Amino acid sequence: MGFATGLIAVLAAVALGGFAGAVLGAGPAEDSFLTAAVPEDGLGAVVVGGLAAGALTGLLLPLLLAATLRGAADKPRVPPREAAVKLLAVLGSGAYLLTIGLAAAQLGRLLPQDLTTTLSVFAVGLGWMPLALVPRGR
Repeated sequence: MGFATGLIAVLAAVALGGFAGAVLGAGPAEDSFLTAAVPEDGLGAVVVGGLAAGALTGLLLPLLLAATLRGAADKPRVPPREAAVKLLAVLGSGAYLLTIGLAAAQLGRLLPQDLTTTLSVFAVGLGWMPLALVPRGR
């Protein structure tokens, strides 16, 4: 029963994080200083970037919280300082994915909205690969 409850909680956090990221990505693109930077046909790309950033944060935040609060015999608890560094890394990765979405939104100046949104899914989906090449600390 514990695994099912944890799985449902993590999936709910991913879904809510994705929706929150999409709303937070689209909001500033429509009515703030980003309005001039995001073309009308590129709004879907910003939503895709916000969705990826929110889903990533929604996935890793509960897992990081569980690792900080609970430990096991073979895996001790994560110290708060290390958890804070990992949280900053997750937020930085989300900001990176949102930036990839903003860059893909610039295709909206040349392409129609549906094609821009489709290409942004691939750009954001493959945009995490350079982050995977960063060597891990010891």
